[in-house]
Amino acid sequence: LEADFYNEETGALLNKYIMRNPKLSSEYVHRAFRLVENILASDLTGVFQVAGVHGGGSPVMETIMMVGTYNIEK
Repeated sequence: LEADFYNEETGALLNKYIMRNPKLSSEYVHRAFRLVENILASDLTGVFQVAGVHGGGSPVMETIMMVGTYNIEK
């Protein structure tokens, strides 16, 4: 979890072991992993996969489904 990077006990270890290239900060690597996670395994990804297979429905209903799963408060 992202909070683990800010934890005093685990933060230094996570930053040490997630580093791939000394020219890139561990924060960039972590952000890249989170981006891949969001693209491949988020709730919204599931909606897009269903919408891609569904294909024959109303665009308005697809929008309603996507907006319903989006956290607007963030």
